[in-house]
Amino acid sequence: MRMKQKSVFFSLLLAVALVPFLSTAGYGAEALDPLSAEKQAAAANASLTEAAIKEKIAVLQTKIKVFQDAENDTVAQSLGVSLAQLKERTEKAQESLAFYNRQLMALKRAEELASEKKALEEAVASGEAFELPQLPPYSLQIYDETIAQLNERSSAKETAQLSLALRDKMVKRARQHLKEVEQQLRELKVETAPGKENGARRARQEKIGLGQVGLELARARLGYEELAYKNAGTELAVAEIRASVAEQRVSRLQANLHFDAEDLESQLANIEEKKAELQEAADDLLKKLQQTEAQLLRAQKRLEEAGDEGEEYAEANAQVAALQAWRQACQRGLEQYEGSLQLFNYQKEVWKQRYALIRGDAVTADLHLWRQTADFQKERIQQALALEQSQLVNLHLQIRQVEKQLAQDGLSWGMKGNLKEQLEALKELADSSRAYLITLSITSQMSSRFIHEVDAELAENVFLDKMAVLASQVRAAWKFELLVLDDQGVTVGKVTIALFLLVFGIILAGHFAHTFQRYVLRRTQLSESASAITEKLLYYTTLCVVVLVSMRVVSIPLTAFAFLGGALAIGVGFGGQKIIGNFISGFILMAEQPVKVGDLIQMEEVVGKIEEIGARATRVRTFANIHVLVPNSYFLENNIVNWTHSDKIIRGEVQVGVAYGSPTTEVRKALIRAIWEHAETLDHPKPYVFFNEFGDNSLVFTLYFWIKVQIINDKKRIESDLRFIIDDLFREAGIVIAFPQRDVHLNISTPLKVEMVTAAGQQGPHPEGANAEGGGLEEDDKMSGEISAAGAEAQEPENPEGKDS
Repeated sequence: MRMKQKSVFFSLLLAVALVPFLSTAGYGAEALDPLSAEKQAAAANASLTEAAIKEKIAVLQTKIKVFQDAENDTVAQSLGVSLAQLKERTEKAQESLAFYNRQLMALKRAEELASEKKALEEAVASGEAFELPQLPPYSLQIYDETIAQLNERSSAKETAQLSLALRDKMVKRARQHLKEVEQQLRELKVETAPGKENGARRARQEKIGLGQVGLELARARLGYEELAYKNAGTELAVAEIRASVAEQRVSRLQANLHFDAEDLESQLANIEEKKAELQEAADDLLKKLQQTEAQLLRAQKRLEEAGDEGEEYAEANAQVAALQAWRQACQRGLEQYEGSLQLFNYQKEVWKQRYALIRGDAVTADLHLWRQTADFQKERIQQALALEQSQLVNLHLQIRQVEKQLAQDGLSWGMKGNLKEQLEALKELADSSRAYLITLSITSQMSSRFIHEVDAELAENVFLDKMAVLASQVRAAWKFELLVLDDQGVTVGKVTIALFLLVFGIILAGHFAHTFQRYVLRRTQLSESASAITEKLLYYTTLCVVVLVSMRVVSIPLTAFAFLGGALAIGVGFGGQKIIGNFISGFILMAEQPVKVGDLIQMEEVVGKIEEIGARATRVRTFANIHVLVPNSYFLENNIVNWTHSDKIIRGEVQVGVAYGSPTTEVRKALIRAIWEHAETLDHPKPYVFFNEFGDNSLVFTLYFWIKVQIINDKKRIESDLRFIIDDLFREAGIVIAFPQRDVHLNISTPLKVEMVTAAGQQGPHPEGANAEGGGLEEDDKMSGEISAAGAEAQEPENPEGKDS
């Protein structure tokens, strides 16, 4: 008991001794009179030296020790603050200490970067930075290594630029935070004025003390962010110098590249050696696959004999799974080896073509062909890369699953052995996939580099190259065959000539008919109508001759129009026209896909899902599970709303009205919260709430959100779920969902008679004798037979002045 009293007494003494120290947080007059953000930043920059920071760290460590000793209920009660506030003060001081330590590390990093930048600048000034490992001429191998270094340094430069932009934002945020902390301190100082009650003033002073600790933290954070920003700028400068040096080295290499037959032979021999190793590994893998297939057959037979349960069945099943994993590893490995062999063959061709570029043996046509092939190969490689990366991720998931199974307790020796075999097979396949990915990446980089070299070669003769390409494209387009009829090709050139002759012949036919009518028919004794008919017949006859001659000149057979004539003949019939129209519309729907199977569509008042696009009609199932057959032409001739044309994301909405006087901000938060609580609503695009109007009976809000629909009723179902959630949230928040209300005004200036009427419509007796049990009135509480009228349809008052009684 005496020990407890002594402890309490000591705590009280400590609290009394620390009152002035804790209330000011020990930061001197500058904390009580904070400067502006700009002056604080200038003062912080002036004090960002190693000695000054270490001094602050030493002082702050002492403060933290004092703060920690004061963290007890006795001190908190004596100071008029909570224990949580004392702990918060300590945590902020410790966070300030962490930022000061980070400032020291940033200063060391700044010295390293400055030294590195100075060394690079000296190397650039002396020309040492541009030196290459050997004297010119240079081989393509050295050129490729330098290109890889340039790509790496360019990537580092982009990273440094992003880092500098991020640090700039962090500095601005830290300065803004410092301003806010200073403003809060000033407001607290105004509230803690002399003359106020001592207890309240002490509580305010404790708040000022906590704010001063926060001020120190804001300054420490700002100091660190400014140092980090300076370091990011220096890192960017270093990265730019390195990238510039790499660019100039690449330029020197390009100007001094030399064809070296020995180097080419060395590269080709290296590829052939890799191919031989790969082929040997593929042969071994093929033998292993054959052995695995035989073992798998025996294991499957054993599994069939083991029954459907028991330990023997589990072990047999695990053995089958392990052998299947080995078979998959062997098959995939053989496929990867085959792909690698093809990549190596392509690498050989690229090396030969690159050296042909250096020798200057390639013509423009060859360059375009090489570039087209390289583009095609690069696209294939990128697709293979994406596929292999996806499969490698799946492999890692399978490996993790097998490892979890191995970690389980109670596994038999045979089960563990089979699981280990399966794990080994999956890991071997993963290693093979990583090796194949490396080969794909190397080949992709080589293809990109080759494309760049070809483009650079083509850029030297841009105009002539463009003209040659244009001429080649024109020739190819002129000879392009549109269709073949009777072993005769109908090309674009033939069609163009035929069209030219046809247009010219039409003009000539019209001019010839008009001239013949003017100079010949007018001299005859034909009537005007006969002359006009003759002119028309002559015009159409000449036109037919022109068409036949045009087709003959370009060797287009008459059978070219057989199909068109047949289709025209079929379309003459009324019924056939409809059938052909819907049939062709079906192909158009399937080709253009304005609507497709699975889409949710709306046709006027009908909403449904497309289940099948047939030859004549499209089958649509509505919400009521009713199938509607719609002619295909309807979709091309009418406005159709397709909810899921490009994707299955649609917008839903829920409208709700709350009572007047409800907190609108809380209503909005509750509506947004309802969206987050529903698992099927999407985060992007973001949901939003509109305050629609001040309605007659409610404040009307509309919640808009986005969902991904899979079946027809998804939208209505999710909207219904949200209404349930909104109702629960409103009940929790005390928000009333409005309902129609009307104010009833009583006009008691004129009495209204009340009469009892029987079912037959006769007037009944006055209910004077009703007793209490029957729900009537006692004798002394009888009604006078008249009550005041109520409602909007009450009688007009008899009072001429309109006054209420």
